[in-house]
Amino acid sequence: MSIMFSQNLEPNNINYEDKVKVHIFSKMENMRSSDPSFSPCSHYFYLIKDGRNISPTGSSQRYKCTQCGKRFGTATNEWDMLVYSQKLHRVLYSLFFEGTKQAAIAERWGIPQSEISRLKHNYVDRVFEQHPKLINMQEYEIPKGVIYGDETFFGKRGNSTSEIVFVNDKFEVIAAGLVEPKELEKSIKRIFSTIPQNSRKKLRVLISDGEPSYKSIPFLTSLRGIVVQQYHKPSKLGQISIHKYQKSGPHHLHYIIYTHWKILTKGKCEVSMKWEIKFIKANNPVGSGRPTNQQRNTPQHQQWRQKKEEYYSESFQKHGTAKLFINPDTKKISLRSGSKTWMTKMISPLFPIFSEKCITNNRVESKHAQIKRTGHLRKQQEREYTDKLFQLQEYIVKNGHLPEAYLEGKPLYRYLIQNSKKRVVGYQFYVNEKKMIQTIIPAYI
Repeated sequence: MSIMFSQNLEPNNINYEDKVKVHIFSKMENMRSSDPSFSPCSHYFYLIKDGRNISPTGSSQRYKCTQCGKRFGTATNEWDMLVYSQKLHRVLYSLFFEGTKQAAIAERWGIPQSEISRLKHNYVDRVFEQHPKLINMQEYEIPKGVIYGDETFFGKRGNSTSEIVFVNDKFEVIAAGLVEPKELEKSIKRIFSTIPQNSRKKLRVLISDGEPSYKSIPFLTSLRGIVVQQYHKPSKLGQISIHKYQKSGPHHLHYIIYTHWKILTKGKCEVSMKWEIKFIKANNPVGSGRPTNQQRNTPQHQQWRQKKEEYYSESFQKHGTAKLFINPDTKKISLRSGSKTWMTKMISPLFPIFSEKCITNNRVESKHAQIKRTGHLRKQQEREYTDKLFQLQEYIVKNGHLPEAYLEGKPLYRYLIQNSKKRVVGYQFYVNEKKMIQTIIPAYI
């Protein structure tokens, strides 16, 4: 609902209720988070008088909502509720959309800065209580089967909160979460697992920075897809590596291609690259210790042993150089000296993503910069609160408004709605033990 009050104070005619979807004066109920059809009562234009409170000092009016039956305190009237709601919407708009510093908001509205900070913390906590999966409220599309992953920092590097973020090709954050101290790989797997399963199955290409822990993700998706890593170290600037895993009994073969990020920008050309094949040994799944003679004679064990011995034999080439001819017009790769078929299968999925572009991880890096810039995010003392702020700001960037939330009580009410009763100035005296105030001076003359 928009009223003339907000339009008179704000010449830009911003509809704050469309941007800040917060409901005030509504009782919290468990059904709100489980029943999407639940509609809160705003109480506007439904208030009626509900008797009076009698006390030794006087009487005060009570109010009741005829639509939902809720009763209000004695210091409430309909106009004050409208004014308070509009002002609170504007305060939240300044916090989350304009990125105004809390000190400036406190000075503008005459509110202690500690109360502004308390309101912000309370609102963020209420949002995630009512929307525990704010980022994963719906399944996201995975265009071209590509996901970008990277970690970002709040505050000074080395002494700050780290946030892991996964982004799809549509510039949407599909998963985000905190890094547990000294548990980077475990945290990456945990946050990637929060992506809906149907979306995870569509992964074909994961693009990340040079952090080795991201290479563990293919093991969560039945080894589907490849991992492309862009290096940021000055000594490796412009270099990328492409990784692919293949199961070999209980073991795995790790195929790696080392090349330059501009291989798809040169048009028709022949490119040189280095390659390597590593053997990842796993424990025998039959049991602990050495296999028994009976286990050694089984065909399955003989096959695993044969593949292992084949890799470690001198005839198996484990590394080398190769050349490939890349044709961006036909999206085909031709074999040249030293090249293998598995190399073309690893580079071909990159054509739809980086045709005539550099192979980089800048999509997720740009998302980090966008959220930090629009949200003015800074290092916070609470790690969980920082994570919530990051996800909430991403929701705002994507949807253009705050998520629907319900606040209990009247935060900042006594600051935003000043007491309209003016203090009576005069001479005090008592008549029959009752305090009186004389305001007419001529009576004393």
